[in-house]
Amino acid sequence: HLKREDRLTRVDVIERGHDLAQQLAAADPKNTQAQRDLGTIFERLGLVSQTLGSVEEANDWYEKMLKGKEILAGGDPKDFLAQRETAVTYDHLGDVSQQLGNVPAARDFYQKALEIRQQLAAADPKNAQAQRDLSISFMQLGDVSQQMGNVRVARDTELVLAEGEDVDHHPVVELF
Repeated sequence: HLKREDRLTRVDVIERGHDLAQQLAAADPKNTQAQRDLGTIFERLGLVSQTLGSVEEANDWYEKMLKGKEILAGGDPKDFLAQRETAVTYDHLGDVSQQLGNVPAARDFYQKALEIRQQLAAADPKNAQAQRDLSISFMQLGDVSQQMGNVRVARDTELVLAEGEDVDHHPVVELF
């Protein structure tokens, strides 16, 4: 066992992983796994920063994450994982925008995530993950609509989700 003062903190470990992932990604920019790993490190650093209350720093990590995820998603528009990870990154950016008090920016990020998720759900309607992710986007947009004072949109979104309707083809989608 290491002495307590010799143990690495979670942040230390993630930062070491960041350095290594960045080296690997730089050495082989076309290696999608190395790029994906780097994005995962950025996400973890963002989550840790957010948990520690450093919301601006978390935002910076998520923006770095987004750049890589958009490149991966753009490289293969049919890659479910790359598209999904891009949508998750928009969620993170929406979350920190809300924490920073910028609700319109949060709405824009959640809207981008919704658009990706609608495409994924339409491409594979039986994919439970895609349907679940789509419902998350609608809940997030309902929440920010309520924060922006549009209670009717928030209520309609929640009703559609509660009734289990096909949200992709429901009139409430037109409101976003």
